Amino acid sequence: MACEFNTKVKIYRDGTMNVTYCSNQVYGKRAEKETDNKEDNIADKLGYNDGYLKPDRDNVEDDFYIANQQLKQLIDEREEQRRKERNENRMDSIKRSKDKVFDIVYQNEFKYFVTLTLRESDKVDRRNPKDVMKALKIWLSNKVQRNGLQYILIPEYHPSSGAIHAHALINDCFRLEDSGRRIYHGKAWKVEDLQQYRVYTGGLKPVYNIPDWKYGFSTAIPLDGEVARVAYYITKYVTKDIQKIFGKFFWSSKNIVRDTDVHYMNVDYNAIPKKEYSPIYGLGFKYERHLLNDEDRKNEWDKEPDIDYGEIEWV
Repeated sequence: MACEFNTKVKIYRDGTMNVTYCSNQVYGKRAEKETDNKEDNIADKLGYNDGYLKPDRDNVEDDFYIANQQLKQLIDEREEQRRKERNENRMDSIKRSKDKVFDIVYQNEFKYFVTLTLRESDKVDRRNPKDVMKALKIWLSNKVQRNGLQYILIPEYHPSSGAIHAHALINDCFRLEDSGRRIYHGKAWKVEDLQQYRVYTGGLKPVYNIPDWKYGFSTAIPLDGEVARVAYYITKYVTKDIQKIFGKFFWSSKNIVRDTDVHYMNVDYNAIPKKEYSPIYGLGFKYERHLLNDEDRKNEWDKEPDIDYGEIEWV
């Protein structure tokens, strides 16, 4: 059965709504994809069997040439179409992953932005996805069972060293150690250095370390109620390198809220006074947010957090 609706409404736990309008009816029940075997089997249509053409006996040379040209053209057209479909499917996959990351972040009570790195080691090759994935899986699974860890994690290659590290949002479940540093203008300064420059450190965000992380260096920075903006911020890591380092764009624990209340409806697309985007398949999309209250509006969802959590410099 074909899709029946052109509007999707997501309602979050605090009543906030994200609305997506589409120029076509693409939501609801998905249409079954029909395949035309005859169209796919170009070789049979042109008499191409087991690598040999079947030319007309009256004009072997001309038929052989024409058939080969037709076959080449159709194959090229088919491959070009498949390339376009693969690219569109990939962009669609990235879009779905970004939406899912946002939903998970906004639906859960994450408290810290965490970065986990690995030191050079004979036991774990920090540039090898299989090695890093194995070490992370064991550690994360252990902490979920023992500490009640809730997380969403996105891996990333370091641009210069090629080492894999991970950015994650986690709940308040670990014993943390104060690193003795505070965030000031995007940099992690030692408290004593800031005090020497007479900078008041009382209102600055602390940088913590996670003693339970034994593979290398770790940082944990409090989110302080910036969930909406951090939700948008962390989705940038899904498309930063556009790589599924561990076979997925992101990992998340099973003990979190994953689903969002979704409703479908039909509205007059042309009557929606919003900017139109055309990200995939030539369809038009418009987006709208219904924030819960004035305090949310002050949060300015479209802006990134005051702190670039994943790009902090150490001084």
